[in-house]
Amino acid sequence: MGVGVVGVVGVVEVKGGVVVHFSHTPNPEKIGDPISAEEAYTFGFVNRVLETSEELETKTKEMAKKIASFAPTVIALGKRGFYQQMAEKDPTAAYGLAEKVMSNNACIYDAQEGISAFLEKRHPSWQKTK
Repeated sequence: MGVGVVGVVGVVEVKGGVVVHFSHTPNPEKIGDPISAEEAYTFGFVNRVLETSEELETKTKEMAKKIASFAPTVIALGKRGFYQQMAEKDPTAAYGLAEKVMSNNACIYDAQEGISAFLEKRHPSWQKTK
């Protein structure tokens, strides 16, 4: 994840009842408060800080283009599974959903094509979607 210098991020999960791993918190006194982009980078919350909103927009478009080059069926399956997990209140059930998504993923053409392409050292040929 990238963030612009003008942006801020926060460890606000605690305000919603979610436990935060305190060893990764820059300053325990700031739990629930926004922190600067530089602080977020220093503590590993983001993997880059960009100077301008234009740089952030360019990088975001680059990442979107890269994601769009992946198998559409796998991206769709992953997104659907992610949102199902996020909606699940029970962590054990959420892990069960993740297991089901990964198992289903292994059975689809694009997953098998990706593995074959990797082993054969070639670019994959993804199935076309409508």
